[in-house]
Amino acid sequence: MLSKYFNDMGILKTKIIDNPFLLWIKTELSERMAQNLAFIRIDPNKILIENKIDTKAVTELKKIYPKSSLIASFPLPKSPLETILQIKKAFTKNTDTSNLVSNFDLIWTCNLAIPKGESTESKIKTWHELNATDGLLMLTYLGPDTAKEFQEIFSTKPDIVDMHDFGDLLVHCEYSDPVMTMEYLKLEYVDIEILLKELKTLNLFQELNESESSPKLLEKVNKLKSYDGKWHLTLEIVYGHAWKVEKRKKHITTIDANSILVKKK
Repeated sequence: MLSKYFNDMGILKTKIIDNPFLLWIKTELSERMAQNLAFIRIDPNKILIENKIDTKAVTELKKIYPKSSLIASFPLPKSPLETILQIKKAFTKNTDTSNLVSNFDLIWTCNLAIPKGESTESKIKTWHELNATDGLLMLTYLGPDTAKEFQEIFSTKPDIVDMHDFGDLLVHCEYSDPVMTMEYLKLEYVDIEILLKELKTLNLFQELNESESSPKLLEKVNKLKSYDGKWHLTLEIVYGHAWKVEKRKKHITTIDANSILVKKK
Protein backbone atom coordinates (compact mmCIF):
# COMPACT_ATOMS: atom_id res chain seq x y z
CA MET A 1 0.00 0.00 0.00
CA LEU A 2 2.85 2.36 0.82
CA SER A 3 4.97 1.37 -2.18
CA LYS A 4 4.19 4.68 -3.84
CA TYR A 5 6.10 6.40 -1.01
CA PHE A 6 9.21 4.18 -1.13
CA ASN A 7 11.68 2.92 -3.68
CA ASP A 8 12.87 -0.70 -3.99
CA MET A 9 15.40 -0.18 -1.19
CA GLY A 10 12.77 0.90 1.31
CA ILE A 11 13.91 4.51 1.16
CA LEU A 12 11.30 7.26 1.23
CA LYS A 13 10.96 8.98 -2.14
CA THR A 14 12.08 12.42 -1.07
CA LYS A 15 13.95 14.93 -3.22
CA ILE A 16 17.44 15.27 -1.79
CA ILE A 17 18.46 18.85 -1.02
CA ASP A 18 22.07 19.37 -2.10
CA ASN A 19 22.01 23.17 -2.16
CA PRO A 20 24.30 24.30 0.71
CA PHE A 21 21.98 27.13 1.77
CA LEU A 22 18.88 24.94 1.89
CA LEU A 23 20.78 22.15 3.64
CA TRP A 24 21.97 24.68 6.22
CA ILE A 25 18.38 25.86 6.80
CA LYS A 26 17.06 22.31 7.26
CA THR A 27 19.90 21.48 9.65
CA GLU A 28 19.32 24.68 11.62
CA LEU A 29 15.61 23.88 11.86
CA SER A 30 16.42 20.37 13.08
CA GLU A 31 18.83 21.58 15.76
CA ARG A 32 16.36 24.17 17.02
CA MET A 33 13.50 21.67 17.04
CA ALA A 34 15.65 19.25 19.06
CA GLN A 35 15.60 21.74 21.94
CA ASN A 36 11.88 20.98 22.37
CA LEU A 37 12.61 17.32 23.11
CA ALA A 38 13.60 18.24 26.66
CA PHE A 39 9.91 18.90 27.39
CA ILE A 40 8.52 15.77 25.73
CA ARG A 41 8.50 12.31 27.31
CA ILE A 42 9.19 9.72 24.64
CA ASP A 43 11.54 6.76 24.34
CA PRO A 44 11.33 5.79 20.66
CA ASN A 45 12.52 2.47 19.32
CA LYS A 46 12.39 3.55 15.68
CA ILE A 47 12.85 7.05 14.28
CA LEU A 48 12.26 8.16 10.70
CA ILE A 49 14.22 11.21 9.58
CA GLU A 50 12.26 12.31 6.56
CA ASN A 51 14.31 15.18 5.10
CA LYS A 52 18.01 15.50 4.54
CA ILE A 53 19.94 17.20 7.32
CA ASP A 54 23.64 17.50 8.03
CA THR A 55 25.49 14.56 9.57
CA LYS A 56 26.16 16.65 12.70
CA ALA A 57 22.42 17.07 13.36
CA VAL A 58 21.85 13.32 12.93
CA THR A 59 24.55 12.58 15.48
CA GLU A 60 22.96 14.98 17.95
CA LEU A 61 19.61 13.24 17.57
CA LYS A 62 21.30 9.89 18.12
CA LYS A 63 22.90 11.20 21.32
CA ILE A 64 19.46 12.08 22.68
CA TYR A 65 18.09 8.61 21.85
CA PRO A 66 21.14 6.29 21.85
CA LYS A 67 19.05 3.09 21.91
CA SER A 68 16.87 4.07 18.96
CA SER A 69 17.20 2.81 15.40
CA LEU A 70 17.25 5.67 12.91
CA ILE A 71 16.06 5.26 9.34
CA ALA A 72 16.64 8.11 6.91
CA SER A 73 14.98 9.10 3.67
CA PHE A 74 18.42 9.99 2.29
CA PRO A 75 21.54 7.87 1.77
CA LEU A 76 24.40 7.97 4.23
CA PRO A 77 27.13 10.31 3.00
CA LYS A 78 30.57 8.98 2.18
CA SER A 79 32.69 10.27 5.00
CA PRO A 80 35.92 9.68 6.95
CA LEU A 81 36.21 6.64 9.21
CA GLU A 82 35.43 8.58 12.37
CA THR A 83 32.09 9.77 10.94
CA ILE A 84 31.27 6.24 9.75
CA LEU A 85 31.83 4.85 13.25
CA GLN A 86 29.62 7.55 14.78
CA ILE A 87 26.81 7.54 12.25
CA LYS A 88 26.53 4.17 10.55
CA LYS A 89 25.31 2.47 13.73
CA ALA A 90 22.52 5.02 13.95
CA PHE A 91 20.79 3.64 10.88
CA THR A 92 19.02 0.37 10.25
CA LYS A 93 19.08 -1.02 6.72
CA ASN A 94 15.59 -1.95 5.66
CA THR A 95 14.80 -3.37 2.23
CA ASP A 96 11.29 -4.57 3.09
CA THR A 97 8.81 -1.71 2.68
CA SER A 98 6.11 -3.64 4.52
CA ASN A 99 8.13 -3.25 7.71
CA LEU A 100 7.85 0.51 7.35
CA VAL A 101 4.08 0.57 7.81
CA SER A 102 2.84 2.24 11.00
CA ASN A 103 5.87 1.45 13.11
CA PHE A 104 7.77 4.69 13.64
CA ASP A 105 7.61 5.95 17.21
CA LEU A 106 8.99 9.30 16.09
CA ILE A 107 8.84 10.98 12.68
CA TRP A 108 11.33 13.84 12.40
CA THR A 109 10.76 16.16 9.45
CA CYS A 110 12.35 19.53 8.65
CA ASN A 111 10.67 21.20 5.70
CA LEU A 112 10.97 24.36 3.68
CA ALA A 113 7.70 26.10 2.86
CA ILE A 114 4.64 23.84 3.17
CA PRO A 115 2.05 25.03 0.61
CA LYS A 116 -1.68 25.33 1.08
CA GLY A 117 -3.95 22.81 -0.60
CA GLU A 118 -4.66 19.12 -0.91
CA SER A 119 -0.99 18.11 -1.23
CA THR A 120 -0.33 19.18 2.37
CA GLU A 121 -3.29 17.22 3.69
CA SER A 122 -2.05 14.19 1.74
CA LYS A 123 1.42 14.65 3.26
CA ILE A 124 0.02 14.72 6.80
CA LYS A 125 -2.00 11.57 6.11
CA THR A 126 1.20 9.87 4.94
CA TRP A 127 2.93 10.78 8.20
CA HIS A 128 -0.06 9.49 10.14
CA GLU A 129 0.10 6.20 8.22
CA LEU A 130 3.80 5.81 8.98
CA ASN A 131 3.52 6.68 12.68
CA ALA A 132 3.05 3.89 15.18
CA THR A 133 0.06 4.14 17.52
CA ASP A 134 1.06 6.46 20.38
CA GLY A 135 3.86 7.66 18.12
CA LEU A 136 4.93 11.29 17.79
CA LEU A 137 5.23 13.53 14.75
CA MET A 138 7.70 16.40 15.13
CA LEU A 139 7.91 18.87 12.29
CA THR A 140 9.26 22.28 11.45
CA TYR A 141 8.93 24.46 8.39
CA LEU A 142 9.36 28.03 7.17
CA GLY A 143 6.16 29.99 7.80
CA PRO A 144 4.41 32.63 5.67
CA ASP A 145 6.30 35.54 7.28
CA THR A 146 9.55 34.24 5.78
CA ALA A 147 11.17 37.00 3.68
CA LYS A 148 8.50 39.45 4.88
CA GLU A 149 10.91 42.34 4.17
CA PHE A 150 10.67 41.58 0.43
CA GLN A 151 7.02 40.65 0.03
CA GLU A 152 6.00 44.24 -0.78
CA ILE A 153 8.11 44.36 -3.97
CA PHE A 154 6.50 41.24 -5.48
CA SER A 155 2.88 40.85 -6.54
CA THR A 156 2.87 37.16 -5.62
CA LYS A 157 3.03 36.18 -1.94
CA PRO A 158 4.43 32.98 -0.40
CA ASP A 159 1.79 30.26 -0.67
CA ILE A 160 2.44 28.79 2.78
CA VAL A 161 -0.05 27.37 5.25
CA ASP A 162 -0.39 29.35 8.49
CA MET A 163 0.59 27.51 11.69
CA HIS A 164 -2.93 27.75 13.15
CA ASP A 165 -4.44 26.26 9.99
CA PHE A 166 -1.74 23.60 10.05
CA GLY A 167 -2.74 22.65 13.59
CA ASP A 168 -6.34 22.29 12.43
CA LEU A 169 -5.16 20.09 9.55
CA LEU A 170 -3.33 17.81 11.99
CA VAL A 171 -6.57 17.28 13.91
CA HIS A 172 -8.50 16.78 10.66
CA CYS A 173 -5.99 14.06 9.72
CA GLU A 174 -6.61 12.28 13.06
CA TYR A 175 -3.59 13.52 15.00
CA SER A 176 -4.18 14.36 18.66
CA ASP A 177 -3.09 17.24 20.92
CA PRO A 178 -1.20 19.29 18.32
CA VAL A 179 1.07 22.05 19.62
CA MET A 180 2.22 24.78 17.21
CA THR A 181 4.75 27.49 18.04
CA MET A 182 6.99 29.82 16.08
CA GLU A 183 10.02 32.09 16.29
CA TYR A 184 11.87 34.46 14.00
CA LEU A 185 15.46 34.07 12.81
CA LYS A 186 17.05 37.04 11.04
CA LEU A 187 19.86 36.74 8.52
CA GLU A 188 22.06 39.67 7.49
CA TYR A 189 23.58 40.28 4.05
CA VAL A 190 26.15 42.75 2.78
CA ASP A 191 26.25 41.35 -0.78
CA ILE A 192 23.11 41.91 -2.86
CA GLU A 193 23.97 39.13 -5.32
CA ILE A 194 24.22 36.53 -2.54
CA LEU A 195 20.99 37.87 -1.06
CA LEU A 196 19.09 37.52 -4.35
CA LYS A 197 20.60 34.11 -5.03
CA GLU A 198 19.48 32.74 -1.66
CA LEU A 199 16.13 34.51 -1.84
CA LYS A 200 15.57 32.84 -5.20
CA THR A 201 16.63 29.49 -3.77
CA LEU A 202 13.83 29.73 -1.19
CA ASN A 203 11.38 29.61 -4.12
CA LEU A 204 8.84 31.90 -2.45
CA PHE A 205 8.24 34.43 -5.22
CA GLN A 206 7.31 33.26 -8.69
CA GLU A 207 8.38 36.54 -10.29
CA LEU A 208 11.89 36.18 -8.90
CA ASN A 209 12.15 32.68 -10.35
CA GLU A 210 10.98 33.72 -13.79
CA SER A 211 13.38 36.61 -14.36
CA GLU A 212 16.98 37.61 -13.90
CA SER A 213 18.04 40.42 -11.59
CA SER A 214 16.82 43.38 -13.65
CA PRO A 215 17.97 46.95 -12.88
CA LYS A 216 14.40 47.73 -11.74
CA LEU A 217 14.45 44.83 -9.28
CA LEU A 218 17.91 45.78 -8.01
CA GLU A 219 16.67 49.31 -7.41
CA LYS A 220 13.71 48.03 -5.36
CA VAL A 221 15.95 45.75 -3.32
CA ASN A 222 18.49 48.52 -2.72
CA LYS A 223 15.74 50.64 -1.17
CA LEU A 224 15.20 47.91 1.40
CA LYS A 225 18.76 48.22 2.71
CA SER A 226 18.79 48.93 6.43
CA TYR A 227 20.37 51.96 8.10
CA ASP A 228 23.39 49.77 8.96
CA GLY A 229 24.09 49.16 5.26
CA LYS A 230 22.85 45.57 5.37
CA TRP A 231 19.84 43.68 4.10
CA HIS A 232 17.86 41.57 6.52
CA LEU A 233 16.05 38.35 5.66
CA THR A 234 13.57 36.99 8.19
CA LEU A 235 12.92 33.28 8.49
CA GLU A 236 9.70 32.43 10.31
CA ILE A 237 10.35 29.04 11.90
CA VAL A 238 7.20 27.09 12.71
CA TYR A 239 7.40 24.12 15.08
CA GLY A 240 4.69 21.53 15.57
CA HIS A 241 4.19 18.19 17.22
CA ALA A 242 1.22 15.87 17.57
CA TRP A 243 0.46 12.30 18.64
CA LYS A 244 -1.09 9.43 16.75
CA VAL A 245 -3.55 7.85 19.15
CA GLU A 246 -5.72 4.79 18.90
CA LYS A 247 -9.03 5.50 17.22
CA ARG A 248 -11.82 5.89 19.70
CA LYS A 249 -14.96 3.91 18.96
CA LYS A 250 -18.11 5.94 18.66
CA HIS A 251 -20.57 4.89 21.32
CA ILE A 252 -24.14 5.48 20.17
CA THR A 253 -27.10 4.83 22.44
CA THR A 254 -30.56 4.41 20.94
CA ILE A 255 -33.65 5.41 22.89
CA ASP A 256 -37.20 4.37 22.16
CA ALA A 257 -39.24 7.51 21.53
CA ASN A 258 -42.14 6.03 23.50
CA SER A 259 -39.97 5.85 26.61
CA ILE A 260 -39.51 9.61 26.69
CA LEU A 261 -41.88 11.15 29.23
CA VAL A 262 -43.12 14.65 28.61
CA LYS A 263 -44.33 16.57 31.62
CA LYS A 264 -47.75 18.16 31.21
CA LYS A 265 -48.33 21.57 32.67
